[in-house]
Amino acid sequence: MVKFSQVRELEEYSKIAGQLGENPFLCMRKIAHKVGLARKTVSTYLESMYTQNILVGPWMSLNPHTNYREYVYLMNFTDPFYIFQAFKGFPGIVYHAVTIGLWNTVITTDRLLDFSRFTGFQSVVYLGVKGYSYTPEVSSQSF
Repeated sequence: MVKFSQVRELEEYSKIAGQLGENPFLCMRKIAHKVGLARKTVSTYLESMYTQNILVGPWMSLNPHTNYREYVYLMNFTDPFYIFQAFKGFPGIVYHAVTIGLWNTVITTDRLLDFSRFTGFQSVVYLGVKGYSYTPEVSSQSF
């Protein structure tokens, strides 16, 4: 028979693994804050998860090369479909897409560009250097 404390521990393992799945570089203090546990408890649970092979790799992170960088822009335009068409074949743009949510346009470039001069520009929600991080999705299994 499974004890309540074991079920709760597994739920907390899942919360911790979920946070690592979202950001594999999160420090224990931030994980503890996000899942509502003490930092020492998170540390103990992480050690236990690695020891029992509950939490295993692979995960991979690649930083941009010093000689080549790509930049990611998350922006809002009044007419994202018009901008999407306008940027087809535009020099410097590696990738672009229309989205929904807090921003309506995603653009990846091989150089910094000033999009504020384009028709319908509203705002830049985020601008940063593109890196790559791959972490498999967290899944749970019954034993």
